[in-house]
Amino acid sequence: MDSKTNLKQSINLHWLRPDNALWVYGFTRTFGDICREKTSNMSTLDLGCGDGTTSFLMLGGEFKIGFDAFHAIQVGEESLEPDTIRSSTGSLRDEKGDFYNVYDDKWKTNISKNILKRPSTKYTYGSDWKESLVKKADDLDLYNELSDLDSNIYPWIYDSNSIDFIFSTIIYWLNNPNDVLKEVNRVLSKDGIFAFSAPKTNITSHTLVNQMKNFEYPNLSVYDRGRHANWERHSKDFQHWENLINENNFEIVDYKEFHPTLQIAFGETINRTLLSAYNILYEKLLKTDQNTFFEFKEEYCSKIYDLVEPFLDDEYYENVEKAYHAFFIKKK
Repeated sequence: MDSKTNLKQSINLHWLRPDNALWVYGFTRTFGDICREKTSNMSTLDLGCGDGTTSFLMLGGEFKIGFDAFHAIQVGEESLEPDTIRSSTGSLRDEKGDFYNVYDDKWKTNISKNILKRPSTKYTYGSDWKESLVKKADDLDLYNELSDLDSNIYPWIYDSNSIDFIFSTIIYWLNNPNDVLKEVNRVLSKDGIFAFSAPKTNITSHTLVNQMKNFEYPNLSVYDRGRHANWERHSKDFQHWENLINENNFEIVDYKEFHPTLQIAFGETINRTLLSAYNILYEKLLKTDQNTFFEFKEEYCSKIYDLVEPFLDDEYYENVEKAYHAFFIKKK
């Protein structure tokens, strides 16, 4: 899939959250080639696969206009609460705080009717600790085997030295990334590759909390939903990760920076807090007037594409400040 098609597909999938579309586009741009290569003939694991749609696009899949990530969401007031509770393992217990952590038959029905192109490869294994997201991923037929797995609990279910490639966007969310790397070292094969992402320390400079710190705006926490605190907790510099990688008997075979900081600023908009209003489109308009719904969606996606099209420009993308690390490591 070319970059233009991937960006349009990402916007279609996350049209009401354009910042998420840029996340998917960035992951594909940075990790897509190696993920497609390794899934073609190796034992592979998508660690923290979520609903599977990101990897579906990364591997070259495409959806029709009739499918997107908002056909099964929860939009009650509790979903806007910034406070979350962690389980005894350290995992984030946010069944209500996560808009997407819900499954119903609408999801499966829409996927079955709206897959335009299936990827030519698939993962051997996929795992996520949220059962609803695993169910969503299962409907994509992108994984030979899916597991409802809390990655904070060791050992994982996979045999030692059994996996040739692991991709993950969640390692920094886990309770102890050092323990994660130890477990990755156990399950990864001799020449296997672990590709993962993590936020850089500059990311907090571009949050809404930082940008509005001098305004004393009383509703800032409603917009923020705890994101700034999460970035502060999870963002680390290159040296931090290099030390962890070396301490766990890995070496870096490639390193990139991705996700422009402007993209982070886009994500700090109020779009995330408007899903309950947008959901009326699905609960009422889609059911009564599909033509108008899709006409509106196509026009909306077109305008979002015009807004973010500069991200397709290699010169622009490569020269702007980035907010994320991309590490590619193997055993020493």
